[in-house]
Amino acid sequence: MIEFSLTPWELQFLVLAAERRTVVKQAYHVRNQRCQHKSDFATHLTGVLGEFAVAKLLGHKLDLSVHIGGDGGTDMEINARTIQVKTRNRHYSPMYLYVNSPSDLRADVVVLASTPSLTEVRVLGWLEKHEFLQQATPLNFGHGGRIGVPSDNLRDAETLKDFLGAAGVTADEW
Repeated sequence: MIEFSLTPWELQFLVLAAERRTVVKQAYHVRNQRCQHKSDFATHLTGVLGEFAVAKLLGHKLDLSVHIGGDGGTDMEINARTIQVKTRNRHYSPMYLYVNSPSDLRADVVVLASTPSLTEVRVLGWLEKHEFLQQATPLNFGHGGRIGVPSDNLRDAETLKDFLGAAGVTADEW
């Protein structure tokens, strides 16, 4: 696990990015798919926090574009490998990396992040798509069936950058 403490500037930047996603999607009458009783803004903020932590870990730029119909299951691409970040803001043990169905996992790599607070983001681990599909078991958190893998079964977050061959960007490029 790798933990990032956000600076006030980073938090403000991420809040604005989440608000941008929310406002643009509202303008086009697009609502998030969700089971929790969270606002669209809260859902976007949770996602942006996790995506930022993974981008920071990999030395990659955060994708600030707004995808009206969703991101297609890809949050970033590095060296021709697509990455999907799943961020959880509920903290229970064990944490699960999960998707609604196998067809929902389109990226080559899936990463689990969590947000213990608004200023802390953890990258818990990752798997390649085929590993996730091999290890996934049925789950039900009271909102319908899902498939997932416990966080204890994920690869160490510190190995992701080497696996992807991520070169990184400098702080000036953010």
